[in-house]
Amino acid sequence: CKLDGTEPKQLSKDAQGDFESPSWTPDGEFVLVSRKPPTGLHEIWMYGIQGGSGVQITKSPAEANTPPQQRVRALGVVASPDGKYFYYARRTGNFSYNANFPIWQIVRRDRTTGDEDVITSAPGSAFRPVISPDGSTLVFGTRFDTETGLRVRDLATGEEKWLKYPVQRDDQESAATRDVLPGYAFTPDSRYVIASYGGKIHRIQVATGEASDIPFTAKVSQDLGPRLKFASRVEEGPVRARLIQAPAQSPDGKQVVFSSLTHLYKMDLPGGKPTRLNATGTHEYQPVWSPDGQWIVYVSWAKEGGHIWKTRADGSVPVDPHSGVLPRSGLVAGLDPHRRAAPAETGSVDGYQWFRGIVHGDGRRLDSCRRRRCDPHRARARHRPSSFHARQGPHLRLL
Repeated sequence: CKLDGTEPKQLSKDAQGDFESPSWTPDGEFVLVSRKPPTGLHEIWMYGIQGGSGVQITKSPAEANTPPQQRVRALGVVASPDGKYFYYARRTGNFSYNANFPIWQIVRRDRTTGDEDVITSAPGSAFRPVISPDGSTLVFGTRFDTETGLRVRDLATGEEKWLKYPVQRDDQESAATRDVLPGYAFTPDSRYVIASYGGKIHRIQVATGEASDIPFTAKVSQDLGPRLKFASRVEEGPVRARLIQAPAQSPDGKQVVFSSLTHLYKMDLPGGKPTRLNATGTHEYQPVWSPDGQWIVYVSWAKEGGHIWKTRADGSVPVDPHSGVLPRSGLVAGLDPHRRAAPAETGSVDGYQWFRGIVHGDGRRLDSCRRRRCDPHRARARHRPSSFHARQGPHLRLL
């Protein structure tokens, strides 16, 4: 079509298929493009501006039953100014999870013989090549660390440097259905590269890498719907909890204790009214009952760390069973009528696990207890410098 978009003319006749990154041959008689059929990968095709079925340039050396991950894919083709070579990015296979870099490299194809040479070995891949109008310079995209930039190479000397870093994120990890990087171009005098990134259009000087913004405005006529802005009042009264955490039923089945909105509540079953269990001023979680129903044990958490607490089931003032503060990887344990020490969630504190006496508050620091040795009927660990064993007992008073 013309520059103003008038007089469009169809070049390809594919019923299905995708076309990416078209470019012109130097004589203006053909359009080069990456074509992807519904069941294949991208190949380079050439279409005459007068129409026709097109000419396939690349053909992956694969049989019909070759897996897609073993086929060759080509994207972003451009012709050299003398028309002797095609430059494009090539990879083996399509999208794959956790792909190892490099994925893409730049290939130069002799238009007469069909010979291909890989001309880059960039660790972060190389893609979206552009040749300057004077034929002296190659620019391509590559990844370095976590960002994408443009590299510039002198084709006569092989000298290479950064043109601009960073620009914008490439699309290597996905299927790159719109090429790996948005298009950019040289100015006719080969002195500048025009590229878009950061929401603006930039003119980058090839010699120095200095970039300047190209002002751009556009008149837009767009129908807008009604504003979705409504006045609303935030209630300041009681908040209705819609989620409870870690509900635990009492041994006699008459009560339940749970955590909600960072505090503990207890209610009679069935249908009782929840009441706050205590008021420690901390965030309270994971309550469990003692087998005799007299105690409730729970954990608290704050930015400084956490504690294990016990309180009477009737809501008496809670007692901290130890004075230390557990680091963030502390042990959370539960009481079980068949076990004296019953870890519910295991964790380590500087390579150790902690067991504490719930009633008496005594505690020992134990070596890490391997899971295969922590059977349902016995918890055993070694205490330095003397030996200490936690075994099944009749009083069920050890956590």
